[in-house]
Amino acid sequence: MTTKTHIEKPKLEPFFSNGWKNWNGRDWILVDDWCASIRTENYAIDIYVKAGLVTDGGSVPGFWHFRVNPMGPGLAGFLPHDVGYATHLTIKGEDVRYDYDCMMWELHREESGFGWSKAHAVYRAVRMCGWAPWKNRPQEAIDRANEYVTVISHH
Repeated sequence: MTTKTHIEKPKLEPFFSNGWKNWNGRDWILVDDWCASIRTENYAIDIYVKAGLVTDGGSVPGFWHFRVNPMGPGLAGFLPHDVGYATHLTIKGEDVRYDYDCMMWELHREESGFGWSKAHAVYRAVRMCGWAPWKNRPQEAIDRANEYVTVISHH
C-alpha cells in the first residue's frame, strides 16, 4: 500500500461543557482549524474542520486505554473517523458508516503504526458497537457538526 496522506497534528484542549470544574475527561475541542489530506488504497478525501468541533478522540473504553490511547498515535485514524460520525458526510459509497470505519482501519495501519491485530481489534469493536452512536445521533447535532466541516471526496 502506498499513501500520500498528510494529517495535521490537531491542537486540542479539554472541552468544559458547563464550567471549568465539569470536564468529563474525554471530550476535547479543536482550538485551531485542522485539515487532513487522506490518500489510502481505497480513499482519497480532504477534510477541513474549523476550530470549535468537539471530539473524544477514540471512543475507547477506559479499561482498554493501556492498549489504545484515544489521544495517542491512533488519533490519526480516530479524528477523521469522529468527523465522519459527527457529520454523516458521504466519502465514497452508500454505506457511509462502513466507509468511515474502513478508512479508520487503513489510517491506523498506514499512519498510526498499529499492527494488523491492533488495527483489526479497534475496527471490529467499532463495527460491533458503533451502530448505536451512529443511529442515535440527533439530526440537530449532525447539522451543527456540518457547520464546522467540509469533506471533499476525490472518488
